[in-house]
Amino acid sequence: MPISAYFNDDFITLDELYDSCGVPGDCNQGMECEGKFVLVKGYINYVNVQDKRKYYWLPYGKFLIYNVERNINVEVWVDSDDAEKIFNRIEKHRDNPNDPVYIKGRMVGVDLPFVGGCHRDLLIYLSETEAIFFGSDIYNL
Repeated sequence: MPISAYFNDDFITLDELYDSCGVPGDCNQGMECEGKFVLVKGYINYVNVQDKRKYYWLPYGKFLIYNVERNINVEVWVDSDDAEKIFNRIEKHRDNPNDPVYIKGRMVGVDLPFVGGCHRDLLIYLSETEAIFFGSDIYNL
């Protein structure tokens, strides 16, 4: 189903995602929202777009989305046959960084160890071209 079919009030912000999932969580403790699909609204951090065509040593392409205040971000992994189309779509919107992005993806929990501790975070796994949609595109529906 194209992402435009999901375009409604079901999209949540990254702040709402963090609050509802309890991010950051405790290491080795799965969060209830892991494995579920999320409809999330954010903004692409174009400095952190890593297209596998350019970063060929990575096992997957990825990019970061952040909230409007730019103090919360989520890594989005792109590992699909549609990866080239997804990154072409992202590149097309690079000139308008304030254009919101809407994503439908599956939430995956990851443990992030650091000196003196560890916490559990979320990333979003994006698996199809129709799962990324830009705010300026709503005028073309």
